[in-house]
Amino acid sequence: MYAIMIYMAAAGALMLGAQAVRPSQALGNDHHRRLYWGGALASVGLVGIIAGVLVI
Repeated sequence: MYAIMIYMAAAGALMLGAQAVRPSQALGNDHHRRLYWGGALASVGLVGIIAGVLVI
């Protein structure tokens, strides 16, 4: 179980890091950028909550 959570965290960090360093052309619009980062933060929070429940 821990291996899956570590893999998900690493994959998510790499994906978010790539968009933070060199955003794709789709994120050129401010509205799309806010939607992307809002969804990214929501998914990270959801995975964190699920991981917290599974650890307990």
